[in-house]
Amino acid sequence: MTPDHASDAADNDPPEDALKQIEAIRRTSELNMYDQGGVQLAAAAADFHALVSWLETASTEQYVAALRAAADTYQGDDAPPVPTVSGLSVHETATVTDVTPETQ
Repeated sequence: MTPDHASDAADNDPPEDALKQIEAIRRTSELNMYDQGGVQLAAAAADFHALVSWLETASTEQYVAALRAAADTYQGDDAPPVPTVSGLSVHETATVTDVTPETQ
C-alpha cells in the first residue's frame, strides 16, 4: 500500500458494530467471507445496517483488514459478544459474478 492509500484506508475504518456484524456473519458459515458483495447481501438480509452502510464505501483492502480485525477481536474466552444471525439463507439471493481485470 502506498502512503497515499494508507491514509485512505485509515479514513474508512469500520465502526465497532460493523466488526461485530462481520463476525456474526462469519460464524454462520453460510458464505465465503472474501465475497464482499455476498457479505453485503447477507448483512442486508440480517438487517445489519452498520455493516451494509460501511461496505458501500469500503475498498477491498479495507474490507480484508476489517475481516482480520474482527477475527482478532472476537475470538477467545474474553471476546466481547457478537449478534447472532438466525435463519440466514443467502444461497437464494446471492449471485456470483465473474470479475476479471478487463471488467473492473
